[in-house]
Amino acid sequence: MLVREGDQRTIDIDVRLAALLAAVAGALNAAGFQATGFFSANMTGNVSALSDHLGLAQFGLAGLFLSLVIAFIAGAFVSGLLIEAGRNRGVRAIYAYSITLEAGMLLALGVVDLWLPSAQSGSALVLGLSFVMGLQNAATTRISNARIRITHVSGMATDIGLGLAVLASTQPSAPMPGPAFGCISSPSCRSSSAASVVSSSTWRSADGCC
Repeated sequence: MLVREGDQRTIDIDVRLAALLAAVAGALNAAGFQATGFFSANMTGNVSALSDHLGLAQFGLAGLFLSLVIAFIAGAFVSGLLIEAGRNRGVRAIYAYSITLEAGMLLALGVVDLWLPSAQSGSALVLGLSFVMGLQNAATTRISNARIRITHVSGMATDIGLGLAVLASTQPSAPMPGPAFGCISSPSCRSSSAASVVSSSTWRSADGCC
């Protein structure tokens, strides 16, 4: 699941990877919210809260939400650097190393949460989880050519709506364009239809999360 990338991947591999890492992301997001009251992966909500608190002159809370967004971007940035370095050196398992780094960071966050007083551990925990979510989201986006966005529900919902529109407007005898439906089992077909309506915005990669 973490060796093949891009058009070398089958829909079955993508589905298994998406199901596994989406479950991890959901569990971490829920755990972070229960522990701190903040979502570590909901960047759209965090940016909205940032603007809201700025408008109310609550600069302390605004700074916290800004920190969550920066931590997420930093995680994606580190993941991108790691993946590019690995690809340049021909390391086939570089995506597995990226996910291993995520596991190590989660272990470190658990230790920090146990050692630090609760008043200090909350901020460190949610910021660390945001970094980890950025790292995981970037790795899965890169390995799948942006077909998988683990925490980006808005993008996935948009793709479903566009795909249903294509399905509804296509004649039964005509091939359905777009990787979401017409090319669901053919990597080469997915590649050749990159300019279709479903992928017209490059699948909104690097869009983060919603």
